[in-house]
Amino acid sequence: MNTRDYALGIDFGTESARALLVRISDGREAASQTYPYPHGVVEGRMPHGAPLPEGFALQHPRDYLEALEETVKAVLRKAGAGPGDVAGIGIDFTACTPLPVLADGTPLCLLPEFAKNPHAWVKLWKHHGALREAEDLNRAFRSAGGEWLARYGGAINLEWIFPKLLETHRKAPEVLEKADRYLEASDWVVWRLTGKEVRGSCAAGYKGCWLGDGYPPREELARVDPRFPALVDRLLGKTFLPAGRPAGGLTAEWARRLGLEEGTPVSAPIIDAHAAVPGCGVGESGRLVLILGTSGCHMMLGEKEILVPGIQGVVRDGILPGFYGYEAGQAALGDLFAWFAKNALPRDYAREAEARSLPPLALMEEKARAVPPGRTGLVALDWWNGNRSILIDPGLKGLILGYRMGTRPEQVFRALLEAAAFGTRVILDHFQDQGLPVKEVVATGGIAGKNALFLEILAHATGRTFHVARTDQACALGAAVFGAAAAGPERSGFQGVSQAARAMAGSPRATYEPDPAVKGIYDDLFALYMELHDHFGRGGTDLMKRIPPPG
Repeated sequence: MNTRDYALGIDFGTESARALLVRISDGREAASQTYPYPHGVVEGRMPHGAPLPEGFALQHPRDYLEALEETVKAVLRKAGAGPGDVAGIGIDFTACTPLPVLADGTPLCLLPEFAKNPHAWVKLWKHHGALREAEDLNRAFRSAGGEWLARYGGAINLEWIFPKLLETHRKAPEVLEKADRYLEASDWVVWRLTGKEVRGSCAAGYKGCWLGDGYPPREELARVDPRFPALVDRLLGKTFLPAGRPAGGLTAEWARRLGLEEGTPVSAPIIDAHAAVPGCGVGESGRLVLILGTSGCHMMLGEKEILVPGIQGVVRDGILPGFYGYEAGQAALGDLFAWFAKNALPRDYAREAEARSLPPLALMEEKARAVPPGRTGLVALDWWNGNRSILIDPGLKGLILGYRMGTRPEQVFRALLEAAAFGTRVILDHFQDQGLPVKEVVATGGIAGKNALFLEILAHATGRTFHVARTDQACALGAAVFGAAAAGPERSGFQGVSQAARAMAGSPRATYEPDPAVKGIYDDLFALYMELHDHFGRGGTDLMKRIPPPG
């Protein structure tokens, strides 16, 4: 046995990618490096200047490859690691983030004739251009009595691969006529690294409606468009591998470009949020992992299958082998707070933050902490990006109720924090009501390490204990765990994902306990939140659907 010292996790996020080199012996960070995508999120306008419709969110596939080279070489250099010191590589990725490619893997957006066609580009998870397509698909599936929808909470989401594929078919059929594959960017990256087209079962199960033994019945797919079944057959995959299984080894070219050993095992990819579960050291039912990022993802393990309405999906072995993996989510968390900093921060507050060398959100946390719990004079709905769980309605809008002439910015900001916490409570209570008790929560992600006030509010508002994972990079650490598992006992010493996770995940670094007195205050405010939630989200009015879009 010739075990190696390190495992490498590469986390492809919304704005950037990061590589994390960790010690196999204990999962401790040896080096990390982040690389902002040069093109960022393509919104508003294409790189060549043409305007994009509202809701479009695209990315450039070359950014992913540049990020790979820059981050991996940097962490090896920082740690003083050699090409043969890395046992295996794991990849996690935002999802659903698909792109159309040729049979050799060339993205269509890199061809001159498609460079200006937005439907030939990567459609990021937060691309919301396929709302009509999602509505049409759900209507067709429900009219057909599609029992399989219950696995996905009763509806598919506009962010998933079926709506994005149908959108491209309707609005740019020439793209799909040229394409030979339509696949997740995670699968495309693994294909580039290994030279083998391998698709991950995690994204396929949760975002691609792969039911384990096939896609939904052809007659149901045909209800929305007679040509849709043929597109699914031709462009989407039919063979999938779970994370932790090797997709292949690094090609000679990519070994040279990354400074690693040719043949280094690369794991089949996994969705970023799902990777965080082993990265947080969670390997049993009853503990929920909450990823506090641009959006919020709520991941649970269960020992039996329960069809929970309003969640994003339940997939056998979708997260860890031997468990049913449950996913729910909030469409806006970091996005919501960033919206405030970008669009609602008063000029004098911005000047104060600059003078004190504070990030604007750090200043707002400080000021909001002085506002007593539940005493902002406001109540808000956290639907700036629609509602992902449990209403599954991307057409819903955000709301703040109770403005007065004396309302202060910190009151507005705290009201948004409280609304986001209430959105989390809705999901946790719903899991509990459906027979999946949430005993405690492990939080990770950038917000978990930066905004202690929000963690306090989460604990008080939900009445549950919140632990903060040892690392803010639990997704990347989880990816490294899968990379170590894919390497096998000969290279890493681990026989499978569970064994690697036990060795490499650490203990929480902070704990937030609920205060019964504060929870009582939040219970009263939560009742108001739920009154608004049900009125605007469950059919009390369709007003939010009738608000004209911004000009």
